[in-house]
Amino acid sequence: MCLPLKPKDRLPFHWSDKDKPKHVKFFVFGASKPSAPFTIADCGTISLTNVTLDGARHFFRVTKRMVLNSTFIIVEDLENAPYKIDNLSKRVFVSYFQVGCNDINEIEDCAPG
Repeated sequence: MCLPLKPKDRLPFHWSDKDKPKHVKFFVFGASKPSAPFTIADCGTISLTNVTLDGARHFFRVTKRMVLNSTFIIVEDLENAPYKIDNLSKRVFVSYFQVGCNDINEIEDCAPG
C-alpha cells in the first residue's frame, strides 16, 4: 500500500499485512527507485537518499520517535548529503563505493583538491 503525502501532511499509518516484514520505504515524486528500507521499531535518526529519473539527488533526515505509545516518522529535507568523504591527498585519486554494490556505474570518483 502506497500512501501519498503532500508537504506538511500528517497521516495515520498501520501495517497492511501483519505477516510481511515491518520495514518502510519512501520516494519523492519522480524518483527512479525508493529509499533504502528502514524499520520503525527503533527510535532514532537515519539519513536516506532518493534519486529522480533526471539524476537529481534528494537527501532526507528521518527521525523516528515514540510519543504516548505512538511511533512518529518525521521526514525532513536536507540541503546537502549527510555524509562526506574528503580526499586530502595531494597526488592520489581514490574511488569509493558501498560494499555490496557490483555495478561499476555506482562507483563515484573524486579528485584531489
